[in-house]
Amino acid sequence: MNNLPGKFFIIIGMLCFVVSCMSVREGEETRGEGTYPEACSYCHGSSENPAPPPNLDGASDSSSRGVGAHQIHLNTTRATIDCSDCHQVPEDVSDEGHVDSDSPAEVIFGSRAKTGGLGSSWDGTKCSNVYCHGDSLAGGTHSDFIWDETAATTCTDCHGMPPTSGEYHGSGETTCSPCHSSITPETHVDGKTDLWE
Repeated sequence: MNNLPGKFFIIIGMLCFVVSCMSVREGEETRGEGTYPEACSYCHGSSENPAPPPNLDGASDSSSRGVGAHQIHLNTTRATIDCSDCHQVPEDVSDEGHVDSDSPAEVIFGSRAKTGGLGSSWDGTKCSNVYCHGDSLAGGTHSDFIWDETAATTCTDCHGMPPTSGEYHGSGETTCSPCHSSITPETHVDGKTDLWE
């Protein structure tokens, strides 16, 4: 019986979220192809993908924490970053941890970010010790990206060019293809080192 007030507030919170989400999206015909609650993009993202912009508040500027660098993570020169690489993705809109907690969404790193045994973390502004930003590689100059930073990345942000670690590096080679001929956007930052394939 002591849990009744807590359950009441959780239910009220979920109802408020749904009403708020629906009111933000009401009349916007450019949202996802499904209807609430089937399409993730009904509440956030667009018909292209469910990642913001816009966020739950309707914001589309990268300075908004709910928007930040979501699209940059989807549109770069490496393997596609899935929502589940950084967030717990629900199977259903009402799953625990989805609409029953305050915004913004919790960052819960998946296995890709932790590749090589890294202890990945998020401080509300930036990620630290994440494989995706080169934290397990030597020679990078800028692996501590700020979440709302939208500048294009270069090879040397995440690793040296050539990298300074590894058995064959140090030859003076300044392109990847002689040793990593199979590197494509689909295989770059995929958790594996591809040599001479």
